[in-house]
Amino acid sequence: MHLPFSSVRVAVVLLPVILCVGCTTPYTPDFSGMSASYAQTVEQYQINSILMNIDRAAGQRPLSFLDIPSITGTGSVTNAPTVTAVFGAAAAGVLAGNLTSVTPGTTLTIGNSFNFTQSSLDNATFWTGFLTPISLDTAKFFARHHLPKALIFSLLIDSIEIKEPGAAPHFYYNNPELKGYHEFQALLLKLIRYGLDVDAVDIAVNAGPAKTEKELLDTYGRNYRAALMQTGVELRTIVDGKESKLQPIKFSKSYQLCFKVNEFRNFAQQEFDKTLFCEDRGPIDYGGDKKKASFNLTVRSTRDVFDFLGQVVYVQTRERDPFMVTTPPVEAVHSRKDGQSNQHALLVVQKNATGPYFASVNSLDGNKYSIPATNNGYSTQVINLVSQLLTLNKVAGSVPPSPAVLIK
Repeated sequence: MHLPFSSVRVAVVLLPVILCVGCTTPYTPDFSGMSASYAQTVEQYQINSILMNIDRAAGQRPLSFLDIPSITGTGSVTNAPTVTAVFGAAAAGVLAGNLTSVTPGTTLTIGNSFNFTQSSLDNATFWTGFLTPISLDTAKFFARHHLPKALIFSLLIDSIEIKEPGAAPHFYYNNPELKGYHEFQALLLKLIRYGLDVDAVDIAVNAGPAKTEKELLDTYGRNYRAALMQTGVELRTIVDGKESKLQPIKFSKSYQLCFKVNEFRNFAQQEFDKTLFCEDRGPIDYGGDKKKASFNLTVRSTRDVFDFLGQVVYVQTRERDPFMVTTPPVEAVHSRKDGQSNQHALLVVQKNATGPYFASVNSLDGNKYSIPATNNGYSTQVINLVSQLLTLNKVAGSVPPSPAVLIK
């Protein structure tokens, strides 16, 4: 029996709807997965960007930094019923024929997209902080994270000046390309063994000239000590000739590179001036012991840290006399790399090596430089520290407002 064409047409329209009711499964975009995928991509981008600039420093090329300040994402799902009908023995222009088959179905369309901006940090605001020496309170923050002091100071200290009594100052430079680099390492490890650390100390500053008790009574009255203490001033007795006077003192908190008390304190006291120890140093004009040595440590800027890491990469990948820069810890610090051949390597970068990688970049010299995923010494911790230093330079105005360059 043949149905009229109008009935067939109605059946063709309704059949997929009837068959598909209850047989489709709702689909919701996995935004959690999308966000995690984006976060992983940006993380690898930032790590590779740091390695790329270390490679630029190794080749003595200009550094350049990009940032991704904003991200927008969209997700959409379209679920529509469809039907495929096949007619047989139909003539052109004829509105009737034999219905051979009908195939119902649904079309599921899923769309995810991200738009992000990529901004250049090559501006005066960013580079002013980038070229400014790292503050000692920042160094103190890093030193609290149970990292070896040899690692922290190898990154942050640019040079050490030793002043011996009656002799010209001697400088030791933290540059692995120089012949005296091993002397610098030996001296730095000795200072750390003596207790070198970053500590907040109270610096006593003379708050005006010393006065007699009568002068203080005339100025502040009988309760002159209490009156001065309300302004943060203390009094210390000093002898000026045959007369005793009271010196007004004010204390200010300051971070200093100094020796903390440890088992090697006696050795440090025999060799170095007492003003280099972290205890109260007395008034600022205290002269110290002129018969003992003193030192001055120059702290790097973030730019200098990149230059140093570039030197580390250069000396371990050069063709002639390559060597790995290592920083064996002086103090007992737990390490996940115990027993590995590169356990104490500062930064491990390989040329044209195979994976797996922690980071990998293609250089302008045609080679691929990579940090291996395993047996990489302190590499991951160094990249982590450098990332934090870069973040501290991203102050207001250093990242251009969005959009800068829109990438879809």
